[in-house]
Amino acid sequence: MTAATFEQRRRQSSTLTTVITIIALLLGWGLKIFTEGRTRPVTVEGISAQVPAGWVVRQNETSASQSDDPFQMAHPESAQNPNQVFTAWNPLHPERHYTVSAYPGGVDLPSTAAIRTLNRGQDLRLYRILDETPILVNGNEGYKVSFAYVDPGDVGDVPTVIQGIDYYFPSGDQTLVITLEVENDNPSRHLTDFLKFLETVQVGG
Repeated sequence: MTAATFEQRRRQSSTLTTVITIIALLLGWGLKIFTEGRTRPVTVEGISAQVPAGWVVRQNETSASQSDDPFQMAHPESAQNPNQVFTAWNPLHPERHYTVSAYPGGVDLPSTAAIRTLNRGQDLRLYRILDETPILVNGNEGYKVSFAYVDPGDVGDVPTVIQGIDYYFPSGDQTLVITLEVENDNPSRHLTDFLKFLETVQVGG
């Protein structure tokens, strides 16, 4: 084999490797888009939503009936979180959580927010309100509270800073609180996908 022939084959092999890599990346990107665009219905305590397919849903164990869905499990701390209905997260990226809670009273949203803030301030380390303001989402009046706290983790763990946003909306005689929480990140980077989830949450759906 001459040097010229060897060099030609080397270039052909390099080109083929590059083409295969590009195809694999395109297929992976397409699969990611397809998977992220799929959702599945979840109903807990009469509150329904569409969560991304493949996400784990941890529900309040006081539900009248448990789901047969392997991605849906009972919440082990329901007694400590009686207002929490369910939490959902991507098992491949568990640093981001969507949570739905329900509080009695559906009129005075700032008062409900104040009660929730008081309770969470007692339960969560260094819980702080960063901002709160009335909002309008798709014609629905609501209330938004941005917050942060520290999760100390287990002994020996590095503490984690959690930032999140609560969205309060009246629904009959109760208030729905739909929450985004992220670890060591800015919630605003995840708002686009979260707001799509938020729009699917409804009572009696």
